[in-house]
Amino acid sequence: MSKSPPQGAAADLKLAQDVKPKNSKDYQTVGTTVPRFDIPPKLTGEAVYINDLRIPGMLQGRVVRPPTISTDPLAIDEASIKNIPGVVKVVREGKFVGVVAKTEWAAIKAARALKVTWSKPTTELPANAEELYAYLKAPSRCAAKR
Repeated sequence: MSKSPPQGAAADLKLAQDVKPKNSKDYQTVGTTVPRFDIPPKLTGEAVYINDLRIPGMLQGRVVRPPTISTDPLAIDEASIKNIPGVVKVVREGKFVGVVAKTEWAAIKAARALKVTWSKPTTELPANAEELYAYLKAPSRCAAKR
């Protein structure tokens, strides 16, 4: 049985016709246990993630979420968080409400304590799993998001 040369069709892929596959006897990694150098720092907490990034003067923020969907903030009582040290400002952009603070903990406390009066929901939530599934799959719901 003769082998046909490898062919490439996507994106004008040009394959080198004279390259031979590596013999499986020459594999050094396949079938072996490779040491996981990344695991120990993850277990000890020494690993550095993007959340660990700190920039001088960096502020922290938290989103203040409504109790249900399809509701708007009517009033925001900024005085409800004036006693929390480090709060910089309250942000409202349309339906979005958030807080900005000098520390993460101040932002968390402010987001929890901020008193927001929300409007009544414009749509009623489904009462059971079947109605919820139908609500989420409804074509009119998808068209409204566009």
